[in-house]
Amino acid sequence: MIKQISFLLGSGFSAPDGTKTVRQINAEIQKISVEDIYILPDLTFILLNGQKKPEISSRYFEELFFVEFIKFFVTLSKKDFDYEEFYDFVISYQRFKNNKAEIDGFVAEFNKQIPVPEMQMNATNNLSRFSERFSKLIASLLQTKKYYEDIGLGDYPPYDSFISYLKHLLDEKNQITVHSLNHDLLFEHIASKHAHLWNEFTDGFSDVGSMY
Repeated sequence: MIKQISFLLGSGFSAPDGTKTVRQINAEIQKISVEDIYILPDLTFILLNGQKKPEISSRYFEELFFVEFIKFFVTLSKKDFDYEEFYDFVISYQRFKNNKAEIDGFVAEFNKQIPVPEMQMNATNNLSRFSERFSKLIASLLQTKKYYEDIGLGDYPPYDSFISYLKHLLDEKNQITVHSLNHDLLFEHIASKHAHLWNEFTDGFSDVGSMY
């Protein structure tokens, strides 16, 4: 009898492979300063990762807003920073204008630092740019280049026992579904590249391994 078996992988699944945990990401975001980020004239957002920042930044106040808005949230929330809760905080303002008085007040005070009125932006425009850049920041902290490479490794210690168990279940013709709470691509990389799994795997965007 074919069984339908589901696995739920927590965010710690990829930690042994070097992917940052939620706690590590939260700590890194809170430590970010204006010297750690750079916004190019074409609005491209870069996390410098220790590289020296150019002395002149035409987007200095946007960089400053990025850093100061995170600090504002920490002060407002009065609890430990959590980047997922913070992202919800930003999105809920954009969609429903939640915390409107507090956010609009912060933006109004921030704009007083900007000497050129034409460079000042309202809360809607500031948060629109901020949310896009924050998503890129999270991606840069989570992504690992090797997960994008079109090669597979023969072994994935310490995941070999888990892979062997999946292979055993597949050999018994069970239908396996894996749900991941991670933001990284480790399991997808393993399942799409490992010799015993790739022919059974579909990520939902292709028909490889799919009964449909």
